[in-house]
Amino acid sequence: MPSVEIYLVKPGQAITDGTLVYSSDITSRQDAREDAEYRLKLNPDLEKIVYYTVSETGSFKTLYSHENPNSPKSPPRRSRSGGGGDIPKFRQMPEPKGFWAKLKKSLDI
Repeated sequence: MPSVEIYLVKPGQAITDGTLVYSSDITSRQDAREDAEYRLKLNPDLEKIVYYTVSETGSFKTLYSHENPNSPKSPPRRSRSGGGGDIPKFRQMPEPKGFWAKLKKSLDI
């Protein structure tokens, strides 16, 4: 019978850096969903809970993943599109060189 690895992830952590718990009681997505809701009631500071089924051969598959929408310290997510973000800054014009250029600039011609 495959066992289930449960990663309890706090804000700012990678999934593999989260606390690892094993369970053999969880057999379906519904069981995992109920367990995730229960764990979030016990510890509302968690950002994410991920369930992986691990077979005897060592292969694994994601059974269920739950993100806490009320995580108090969740850092803002960055978009992957690469668009948007900071407003571009405009370069200032270089100062004019030479006598005639400075005179022209001072007279606004």
